[in-house]
Amino acid sequence: MQKAQGALEYLLLIGGAVLVAVIVITLLLGLAEQGQTDTQATVNSGLSLIEQKRADIISGTVSGTGGTQTTVDATLTGSLYATSGSCNTNTTFLTATDLPIFGIMDFGGVLRFTVPIAIPAGATINTATLGLYEYIQIGAENCTASDPLHIYKNSSFICEQNYNLVNDTGAPSGADVIIAPAPNTCAVGYKTFEINNAIPTGTDIIILEIRGSDTDGAFAARGWHGFDNTNPLNNPPTLKITYTA
Repeated sequence: MQKAQGALEYLLLIGGAVLVAVIVITLLLGLAEQGQTDTQATVNSGLSLIEQKRADIISGTVSGTGGTQTTVDATLTGSLYATSGSCNTNTTFLTATDLPIFGIMDFGGVLRFTVPIAIPAGATINTATLGLYEYIQIGAENCTASDPLHIYKNSSFICEQNYNLVNDTGAPSGADVIIAPAPNTCAVGYKTFEINNAIPTGTDIIILEIRGSDTDGAFAARGWHGFDNTNPLNNPPTLKITYTA
């Protein structure tokens, strides 16, 4: 009788041990499965983030703790040729001040650009590159005599600056940007200008007026840049803007 009881207790102990082992194995398998699920979720989340960053880069939009950085190409939607005698549409314009040619002293141009979506009010303009194609090479005269160019942020599509017939030996005042083109030569080709301070925010319309500097001196030392205003030679003005908002 005692032997039977001892055998039963032994079997109960073995059964209990087996039950505990089953429970432990079940728990371990559950933890492993959950860990695999969590790992896969983490991988999927990482891949999704990488894909989003890739899409942002392709679209020109990059997000960060300081805001979202966006790059846009503005489209030329209007142009004017400004002189002391008129302010009219034209395919080209000159930049000079106090240059007595054609019976006119002052020359300039106005460009109107449109961006696809309004630049948010208060956005930080990181870069703004204006490209102008110089279509003419001034022979004996030095076009760089009209450098640096004065660029104004206009409020409307008109010639807002003062153009006169007087040799007043003064460069235009109040410009938002004063800069020489790069490359600073008289050679035919695109010239670029960094014009961050001339870009308005809170609007999708950008209007720029461009004037030359004072060219006082002997006529042979005076000159001007001649830029394409529209697209007669497939060389239109360009404007690329990167901002953070």
